[in-house]
Amino acid sequence: MAFLFIGSFALPVHGDQLVQRVFNAHDGLHNAKVNDISFDKHGYTWLSTEEGLYRISDTKSRRIDKDVDGIRLSDEFIALTEPLSDTYLLVSTYANTYLYNMVSDEFSQFGSPALFSHARRSGLLGLSQQNDGSYMLLNSVGELYRFDYPAMTLTFINALPHDPDSKWLALSAGESNQLILARKRELQLRDSLGMLKGVFAWTEANGLIKTLFEDSQQRVWLGASSGLYRVYPDTLTVEKNNPSIISYLWHQPR
Repeated sequence: MAFLFIGSFALPVHGDQLVQRVFNAHDGLHNAKVNDISFDKHGYTWLSTEEGLYRISDTKSRRIDKDVDGIRLSDEFIALTEPLSDTYLLVSTYANTYLYNMVSDEFSQFGSPALFSHARRSGLLGLSQQNDGSYMLLNSVGELYRFDYPAMTLTFINALPHDPDSKWLALSAGESNQLILARKRELQLRDSLGMLKGVFAWTEANGLIKTLFEDSQQRVWLGASSGLYRVYPDTLTVEKNNPSIISYLWHQPR
């Protein structure tokens, strides 16, 4: 049975203050893996799961990608969701990317005649917000795009080298809009145009790279099969951290 705890993780916290509500299958949540969790300005929690997109409030959950007529998107595998404003969310499925209008309850697909018809139709592997507020997007075929939401423009930047045996899986931003891109066994630093600047020291002993993320202080972290690592773009190095760091990161404001 799938379940979700909604609560506050600010420090200090007592045990009886942690869990405010538990959601499970009776609330409409299916037994599916959660790929991503995000929070909008209205106070909703958005769950991107392998079986749909869910909006969670303090009292109920609602599946957004499905109605009485069936699935509203190309597929129900939701990879990630990024709140852009009070009105729009950026939503990626396994196969496609969408803008979701929360007010009108409508999805618009990237690469369709109605929205960015020049763009390839594909899902996203990762995204990262730049210093100017725009987003760098990495799609499933290794193409980089810059998405300027206020201007509503999508600009192709570069196509990364393609290797079917070593696919790109994550994107993060370093300082000065540098890009940090990961494959399972490789971590690269590239400039804002996608040009290679260097390769991080990553060995087989470090295991397989799983994900990249940035904390509230804009530090970059890497999750691997062997643990959590701090990423240092200036020196092209990584440093493994201990469990107390993981606890500290979990309790930071998001």
